[in-house]
Amino acid sequence: MVVAATIAVYRTLDDQQGFEVNRTIVAEVSHFESEMTLKIFQRTQLLDRMARRWETRASFDSTEWVKDCQQLMLENVQVRAIAWVGADLATVRFEPSSARLTWGVLDPQDDGVRREQLEYLMTRTEATVSPSFPLATARRELLIYAPMFANGQKIGGLVGVVRVRDLLDTILSTAIARGYTVAVYEGPFLDLRSGVAGGRRRGGLVGGRPGARRRAGMEAHDLAEPGA
Repeated sequence: MVVAATIAVYRTLDDQQGFEVNRTIVAEVSHFESEMTLKIFQRTQLLDRMARRWETRASFDSTEWVKDCQQLMLENVQVRAIAWVGADLATVRFEPSSARLTWGVLDPQDDGVRREQLEYLMTRTEATVSPSFPLATARRELLIYAPMFANGQKIGGLVGVVRVRDLLDTILSTAIARGYTVAVYEGPFLDLRSGVAGGRRRGGLVGGRPGARRRAGMEAHDLAEPGA
């Protein structure tokens, strides 16, 4: 599964600083690429291990289910909800219990767009991640899917719900603290723009009269989940 994103990094600089800062930004972008790929991979693995535990259980224990979900969600992995979906895409159970309330992380008004993503994810036989998609609130979300099997047959899977902004804030917070402006795009969609500098998305130096303050910018390539 490819997680396509472009990272644009900017930093305010004087003209004579341009070369040195651009070199630094190239290194920062490479670091962001690695961090985003690693974070998504780690979260996928966590949900996959949980799916392996539950597909082998002889019976369902609601207390253990809640405990297992809460433990994963408390690990600072930005998973806001976990749903158990059947092979027919119907949601069997979910945690937290408030997730299906209006404006909750599994708000029913977004069921249509989530189902579109699940229809694709359910064709996969390994844990994978959806592209991000817009919600009715204009926030963007992505789904981590881990299939479950019994006697060689797919019986459904676990779905972790992640708000894109939560994930990006975690990955990019240290760079922003060091004075960078970071913009992350998925195709034409702006997933995050945060930091100390303004300006439009572009690579190289952003224009300005000679001697003026300028911005250095570099962009990352598409990001792919390990094993894609």
